Amino acid sequence: MSQVNSDAADLIGQGIYIGADGCSGGWALCILDRGRPRIEFKETIEEAAAACPAFDAFLIDMVIGLPGGKKEKRPDNMARKELGGRASTVFSAPCRQTLAYDP
Repeated sequence: MSQVNSDAADLIGQGIYIGADGCSGGWALCILDRGRPRIEFKETIEEAAAACPAFDAFLIDMVIGLPGGKKEKRPDNMARKELGGRASTVFSAPCRQTLAYDP
Protein backbone atom coordinates (compact mmCIF):
# COMPACT_ATOMS: atom_id res chain seq x y z
CA MET A 1 0.00 0.00 0.00
CA SER A 2 1.36 3.46 -0.83
CA GLN A 3 2.11 5.97 1.92
CA VAL A 4 -0.81 8.16 0.76
CA ASN A 5 -3.27 5.24 0.92
CA SER A 6 -1.86 4.18 4.28
CA ASP A 7 -2.26 7.71 5.68
CA ALA A 8 -5.84 7.90 4.39
CA ALA A 9 -6.66 4.52 5.94
CA ASP A 10 -5.23 5.71 9.26
CA LEU A 11 -7.39 8.87 9.17
CA ILE A 12 -10.53 6.93 8.25
CA GLY A 13 -9.90 4.51 11.07
CA GLN A 14 -9.79 7.39 13.55
CA GLY A 15 -12.78 9.44 12.40
CA ILE A 16 -16.54 9.35 11.98
CA TYR A 17 -17.81 9.61 8.40
CA ILE A 18 -21.44 9.59 7.28
CA GLY A 19 -22.67 8.97 3.76
CA ALA A 20 -26.34 9.79 3.13
CA ASP A 21 -28.56 9.04 0.17
CA GLY A 22 -32.20 10.06 -0.13
CA CYS A 23 -34.63 7.17 -0.44
CA SER A 24 -38.33 6.53 -0.14
CA GLY A 25 -39.42 7.89 3.22
CA GLY A 26 -36.12 9.37 4.35
CA TRP A 27 -32.37 8.87 4.26
CA ALA A 28 -30.22 5.74 4.05
CA LEU A 29 -26.98 6.22 5.96
CA CYS A 30 -23.68 4.43 5.89
CA ILE A 31 -21.76 5.41 8.99
CA LEU A 32 -18.08 4.59 9.33
CA ASP A 33 -17.32 5.11 13.01
CA ARG A 34 -13.59 4.73 13.66
CA GLY A 35 -13.35 2.00 11.05
CA ARG A 36 -16.56 0.18 12.05
CA PRO A 37 -19.32 0.43 9.43
CA ARG A 38 -23.05 0.43 10.12
CA ILE A 39 -26.18 1.13 8.12
CA GLU A 40 -29.08 3.18 9.46
CA PHE A 41 -32.29 4.78 8.19
CA LYS A 42 -33.53 8.19 9.33
CA GLU A 43 -36.70 10.00 8.30
CA THR A 44 -35.16 13.50 8.16
CA ILE A 45 -31.76 14.96 7.34
CA GLU A 46 -31.72 16.49 10.83
CA GLU A 47 -32.07 13.02 12.36
CA ALA A 48 -29.31 11.82 10.05
CA ALA A 49 -26.92 14.54 11.23
CA ALA A 50 -27.81 13.81 14.86
CA ALA A 51 -26.90 10.11 14.41
CA CYS A 52 -23.24 11.02 15.08
CA PRO A 53 -23.04 14.69 16.04
CA ALA A 54 -19.22 14.66 16.23
CA PHE A 55 -18.75 13.52 12.60
CA ASP A 56 -15.62 14.43 10.65
CA ALA A 57 -17.39 14.46 7.28
CA PHE A 58 -21.03 14.23 6.21
CA LEU A 59 -21.41 13.38 2.52
CA ILE A 60 -24.85 13.75 0.94
CA ASP A 61 -25.63 12.24 -2.46
CA MET A 62 -28.20 14.54 -4.00
CA VAL A 63 -28.99 16.46 -7.15
CA ILE A 64 -27.68 20.03 -7.23
CA GLY A 65 -30.52 21.69 -9.12
CA LEU A 66 -32.16 20.53 -12.33
CA PRO A 67 -30.82 21.40 -15.76
CA GLY A 68 -32.98 23.89 -17.64
CA GLY A 69 -31.21 23.84 -21.00
CA LYS A 70 -28.22 22.51 -22.94
CA LYS A 71 -26.09 25.65 -22.56
CA GLU A 72 -26.53 25.96 -18.82
CA LYS A 73 -23.36 25.59 -16.74
CA ARG A 74 -23.88 22.63 -14.44
CA PRO A 75 -21.95 21.61 -11.32
CA ASP A 76 -22.24 17.95 -12.34
CA ASN A 77 -20.48 18.69 -15.65
CA MET A 78 -17.75 20.64 -13.83
CA ALA A 79 -17.30 17.73 -11.40
CA ARG A 80 -16.89 15.30 -14.32
CA LYS A 81 -14.08 17.45 -15.76
CA GLU A 82 -12.32 17.52 -12.39
CA LEU A 83 -12.65 13.75 -11.91
CA GLY A 84 -11.22 12.81 -15.29
CA GLY A 85 -11.14 8.99 -15.46
CA ARG A 86 -13.70 8.76 -12.66
CA ALA A 87 -16.21 11.04 -14.41
CA SER A 88 -18.72 8.20 -14.73
CA THR A 89 -19.25 8.32 -10.95
CA VAL A 90 -21.25 11.57 -11.37
CA PHE A 91 -24.82 10.88 -12.40
CA SER A 92 -26.94 13.28 -14.43
CA ALA A 93 -30.24 14.61 -13.16
CA PRO A 94 -33.25 14.63 -15.49
CA CYS A 95 -34.00 17.95 -17.13
CA ARG A 96 -36.61 20.16 -15.48
CA GLN A 97 -39.04 19.61 -18.36
CA THR A 98 -39.07 15.85 -17.70
CA LEU A 99 -40.54 16.40 -14.27
CA ALA A 100 -43.30 18.60 -15.69
CA TYR A 101 -44.39 16.00 -18.28
CA ASP A 102 -48.03 14.98 -17.86
CA PRO A 103 -49.16 12.38 -20.45
